[in-house]
Amino acid sequence: MSEIKRMPAIAYIERNRLWYHPSSSTNIFQLDFPPEIVNDLEILNKDKFNELLKAFVGANKIEPANLMILLSPDVTFEKDLPEGLPVEIEGETKNFLNFLPFDETYSKPIKLGKTVKVVAANKELCNIITNAFQELEFQVTSLIPFSVLHQTIPELSTNLDLAFILNHADSVRQYNLFGGIEISNAGVQVSKNKTEAKDNKRLFAFVGIFVVLMLILGYVVYTNVIAPPSTPIPTSATLYPTRAPTAGSQATTGNQTTVSPSITGVENSPSVTVPPVIQNQ
Repeated sequence: MSEIKRMPAIAYIERNRLWYHPSSSTNIFQLDFPPEIVNDLEILNKDKFNELLKAFVGANKIEPANLMILLSPDVTFEKDLPEGLPVEIEGETKNFLNFLPFDETYSKPIKLGKTVKVVAANKELCNIITNAFQELEFQVTSLIPFSVLHQTIPELSTNLDLAFILNHADSVRQYNLFGGIEISNAGVQVSKNKTEAKDNKRLFAFVGIFVVLMLILGYVVYTNVIAPPSTPIPTSATLYPTRAPTAGSQATTGNQTTVSPSITGVENSPSVTVPPVIQNQ
């Protein structure tokens, strides 16, 4: 089987449509995204999207190409940070990414003069588009945010020139959001990351439950084995046989003094034995 010869091409992704420009032609082809398939930067039906793209390629007789995906400013999220230490930039970048409405993103901090622009895009959206092209034997080479080109290339400051960007593909590739990721496995990678994220959540839940149970067990062992509750020390009492005294009288037997309290209106009041007081000799 002979290797497919691919020419360079560019696909410009907007929120609701796609523009395709092959280097072998001056034509620019447009593909609108139906809202029931793509909405709010999310692909709602992957199979429908694949069918839509396949029909678009077939209808316009588009040949497989080495494809650069260019993201419009309404698809990316950005934040400009003041120049600072790498650890500060990293911390601010993480804070910014945590506020984005997606579980995973492609992102890159790009130094522009005295500022650092952090650019991010929905990873799942980019991967589905990439895989859809690759299933049609396209080779996706890079993922470029146009907002950076708009600031760094004077020729693009006032207009969008897809042919110009294709002719300068090598220089704009430094802004590639894919970085060193193996693009052919992008779809597999995002699925793997989601699975790992779910597994990690389960693991943290199990660990939390285990720690709580161990704390409960430790408390039970401590209170019942290591430090059992104190019990009152039993006292012994010596009983001496005595004659029942009359109410309000005192009787002495041996070394013990028996006192019978006088209680009005009650016969046979109980007697209380009071031990003798031992005085120092």
